[in-house]
Amino acid sequence: MLEAIRSAVKGWVAWAVVIVISLPFIVVGGYSYFAGDDGRVVAEVEGVEITREQVAERARQQQRQLEEFFGDLGAAGVDESTLRREARDGLIEEALLHVLVTDGNLRVGDRAVAQRIRQQDIFHQGGTFSMERYQQLLSANRLTPDQYEEMVRRDLLVEQFQRAVTGSALVRDWDTARLAALDRQQRDIHYLVVSADEAPDAVSDAAVQAHYEENAERYTAPRQVRLEYIELHQDELAPDDSTRFFELTEDAANVAYEDPDSLQSAADLLGVELSYSDWVPEDGSAEGLWGRPEVVEAAFSDDVLEFGYNSELIELGSGHALLLRVDDVREAEPLGLDEVADEIRRELAREQGRLQARNLGELLEREIAAGAEMAELAEREGLEVRSAEGLDRGTLSDAVPTQVVDRAFRLPRPVDGQPSVGGTSVQGGDYAVVQVVAVTDGDTDLGDEEREHWRADLRQVFSQSEWQALMAGLREEMDVKLRD
Repeated sequence: MLEAIRSAVKGWVAWAVVIVISLPFIVVGGYSYFAGDDGRVVAEVEGVEITREQVAERARQQQRQLEEFFGDLGAAGVDESTLRREARDGLIEEALLHVLVTDGNLRVGDRAVAQRIRQQDIFHQGGTFSMERYQQLLSANRLTPDQYEEMVRRDLLVEQFQRAVTGSALVRDWDTARLAALDRQQRDIHYLVVSADEAPDAVSDAAVQAHYEENAERYTAPRQVRLEYIELHQDELAPDDSTRFFELTEDAANVAYEDPDSLQSAADLLGVELSYSDWVPEDGSAEGLWGRPEVVEAAFSDDVLEFGYNSELIELGSGHALLLRVDDVREAEPLGLDEVADEIRRELAREQGRLQARNLGELLEREIAAGAEMAELAEREGLEVRSAEGLDRGTLSDAVPTQVVDRAFRLPRPVDGQPSVGGTSVQGGDYAVVQVVAVTDGDTDLGDEEREHWRADLRQVFSQSEWQALMAGLREEMDVKLRD
């Protein structure tokens, strides 16, 4: 339960960051963000279409922000496929909410809209709001001030509605006390680890051959492309002038769109030479620029690869962008058995080692659950029993694997002096058998500051639960169609 709460709080914080910082990127996202584009429609909400390009742009924005906040996606607990799915679902939720608040009685005044626009850094020059830059950026995105202000007004209405829903979550003193007791709980355990011994020499040539034939599609060199490209750096094109750099990138992107069969016109506009990449694999295994997901996705998109068009402008970060097209293609090719035999032999040896470790570990679990002593079984199998006292949920130790601690806190309490037992895989494919012998609940005597801390965490979780229930209800009531 507590792990679920912690995960929910972490996830809530991560996506709250995305929600809070997404609005300043509205204009940077480009005209297609507002008016649709030629991309494939992936969803439709009450007749409003959401395209693949809109989802990709939102995912890129969120990735940049999460990486700035957490360092990398892994630290945020988010992978790329999750990011794309959440970007799509986020756009669907926004469309649902816009329909809801438009039909409702919520109101946002002109002063609040003006204040929000003036706070957006994208419209600032010299640290203050610039009307000239505001009008310039809106014009570049083919928006009138009235259109953009209406968009901001809707976003403020959504925020107002969100606060109304999430602010209604109630947390009782009993909830905070119970959470504190669980979080401060300590456990005493015994455990042993069955090693996943690998023996590649024991894997026969016949087994390697059979595995290769059964899984030949896995052993191919990925499709590759060689790219013609223009890399745009503000430091080179418009040092210390972000407005000028924005204008240049927009002009170059427009020229590349208008002349889709060549990047030469865009290069001439910028006064730069075209560059050429080495072979770029489709699996994203290249290092540096050519391994970045947004670059690989653009290079292997239908428009660029199949139809031979120039890519859209790829935003790579502040003051850094890219235009590309395919110069040459190398199709995926099967790898011969001799090229992958050693890899297959190691893979089979690892799998056999893991399987043998798990089988023995699960056998020991069953014997202990039936009343056998862990120490006697360990002696029989030539294993070592290890003990740890006073473990808490946050224990990080080289001596006790994290997976063992996690498993120990997922097992039930011992009953009538009978320890509870369970198993888990640990790093390297080893298998640990864990026995909980004692549980001590944490102190529930909370100070005011501590109580408010727990209350705030629980309120976030409860608010998230209420919000998800609301979104689920709206999706059922309104016409939402997924196309991809």
